[in-house]
Amino acid sequence: MINEHVEELLLKNRKTYHSLYFALCNITNPEIPEKYLLDLLHPDEICCSKYISSPQAHLNFYLSHISAKRAFMQWKPQEPANQINLLHGSFSQPYMSCHSIQNLSISITHCHNIGVSVSFSEEYLIGIDLEKQEERINRVVSKLLTNQERQIQNDLSTNCTIASTVLWTAKEALSKALKIGFFADMKIYEINNAVYNSGYIVSSFRFFPQFKAYSVPVKDFVFTVVLPYELEPFDFHKTITNLFAKLL
Repeated sequence: MINEHVEELLLKNRKTYHSLYFALCNITNPEIPEKYLLDLLHPDEICCSKYISSPQAHLNFYLSHISAKRAFMQWKPQEPANQINLLHGSFSQPYMSCHSIQNLSISITHCHNIGVSVSFSEEYLIGIDLEKQEERINRVVSKLLTNQERQIQNDLSTNCTIASTVLWTAKEALSKALKIGFFADMKIYEINNAVYNSGYIVSSFRFFPQFKAYSVPVKDFVFTVVLPYELEPFDFHKTITNLFAKLL
């Protein structure tokens, strides 16, 4: 079974307003009907999928492609999904090839059986990440934190795993916004401040003050969006809660 949901987030930049679209995909049954895939996937994507052997890799492939197509098509719903091709650049950053839809960017994340994508104007750099709150994240992140980040971790919550997941998703979402992933030294993604704000956490970065990270703990996950500093989101907590509420 495939569950899908889309939410629009309104952003304000001085006196102008902008939209971005989140699309969430939840696959509870890995047996996806062939007709559904033929209507969804570009011929090149179908060819690529045949070379994927791992069941989890197959699931991640479908989560990425379904959510990305749904988010991208919010700008032009009449465009056939199988005419849009999801590709990856030199640093594995995703981008969409479509003759009739131009000047848009995409960011994608998936975790377990959930995939989320966001589509937005290419004039902005935006990234997202989703992680489950697990002790594994806490163990990995604790080894990578600076002294200041450890203090932030302690200040954020008595639940160390949630705090660690917030810090990790903020770093990964920034790496996606910059379109270089973790190919760069992790030190450049250092977080220098994080505060609670109406149900979510807002973080800033030492070396990239041009960005802010907005993190929402939702069920057993943490979902983070990194936006340019000048963009102010409206009803962020409500939008993300609605995005996940119907599927978790």
